[in-house]
Amino acid sequence: MRCVAHCTKWTRALVLCALTRMRAIRAGTLIQISAHEGHTGNVVSVGFQRDSKWMYTGSEDGTIKVWDLRTPGPQRDYDHFAPVNTVTLHPNQVEYCPAGPSQRSRRA
Repeated sequence: MRCVAHCTKWTRALVLCALTRMRAIRAGTLIQISAHEGHTGNVVSVGFQRDSKWMYTGSEDGTIKVWDLRTPGPQRDYDHFAPVNTVTLHPNQVEYCPAGPSQRSRRA
């Protein structure tokens, strides 16, 4: 497992990232809520938007993806043009801030 995120507002889910897949499970159980695939490299960072309406992930494949937990595929896909080491959402909830060889902020 490469990264974990906890969402308190959306059914108290934990998102577990292993290689290129993410699984949302109900906290305190092993019940899977949803599964997400779309990255071609290891997922190294995951987080949630303030209202927990969507999550975002960063990957060694050089992409940042935005996900709705109710659907299996990404809602948006951004090319970072280099492996992403970590990504976080700016407090304005509109821009994301990646860290990696090509660092620059982008609008979500």
